Formats: sequence, structure tokens, C-alpha cells
Amino acid sequence: MQIHCLLWLTNQTEFWTEFWEGDFEKNGKRRFKEYYDEIRSLVPAENLLEYKMGEGWKPLCDFLEVPVPEGRKFPRTNDTDGFVDRCRRRNRMQMLNVALRAAVVGGSLAAVVFGAGLTVRRFFGRRQ
Repeated sequence: MQIHCLLWLTNQTEFWTEFWEGDFEKNGKRRFKEYYDEIRSLVPAENLLEYKMGEGWKPLCDFLEVPVPEGRKFPRTNDTDGFVDRCRRRNRMQMLNVALRAAVVGGSLAAVVFGAGLTVRRFFGRRQ
């Protein structure tokens, strides 16, 4: 797991340095526009959908040549309405994960101490 994270971090650092030419604030907008211009030059217009968030079903369905779903809201999983609820749920799950891990480690440690205590008592306990 640690090696995977290190490789990811190295990859991200290299990407940040190379793609943004070492300075996101200075080069960000220009590199963003260059990248999209490159995509537009590589992908034929009939195969490219430039979707802007908030446009809903219509542009996507028109591009895919399918009807717009009736009575079905466009999914917005990263909207502000449910953000706090999602954060609370994620935090609860993380706390449950911590509690479970603590119980497993604590239970294992208790079993080792109990077993060691029994062993010591058996071999070194009071002799008559």
C-alpha cells in the first residue's frame, strides 16, 4: 500500500511539474486551453461532446441520439444539497472502521496477554 501511494505521489508530482510547466498559477489557463485545443484537433467533431455542467440531459441525449428520460432528474452526486450528509456518512463509516480495527487489535492483544498469563501461572505458579 505504501509503495502504491509513493508511486502515485511521484506520478502526480511529475504530472504537475510537466503539464503545468512548473507553475500552475502562471500557466494553468494557457495549458488548459492548449489541452482542449489538442483534444479538439484529435477527435472528430461528430465524436466529441463538450458538455458544460448544469446543462442536464438534453445535450448528452442529443449527442447519443437517444430520447431524454422522462420524469428522471439528471444525477448530481457532487451538488451542495447532499454534501453535508455525504460527509457525515463518510465520517461515521471511517469512525466505525477505526473502532473495528481497535477492537481487532485490542482483542488480539488481550488474548495474547491472557494466554501469556495462563502460561506463566501454569509453569511458574505456586508450587506445593
